[in-house]
Amino acid sequence: MAEKPLKSGTEREIEGTVEKVAGQAKEAVGDLLDDPGLHAQGSTERARGEVRERAGKVQREAERLERDTRT
Repeated sequence: MAEKPLKSGTEREIEGTVEKVAGQAKEAVGDLLDDPGLHAQGSTERARGEVRERAGKVQREAERLERDTRT
């Protein structure tokens, strides 16, 4: 069975950004609908997206440093 290729830092950063924005939208809808559960779900999703976005940035920088040391 072939292994899945690892995602690049850029891909991870984009996925994190998308998740963060989706969480922000859920927070806003939760506020508009006075739904604390939806707001909390959005907060969790936003925070998870922020962590993934930062991890992608770190990975992207590590990839850049690796490329630079090869030359």
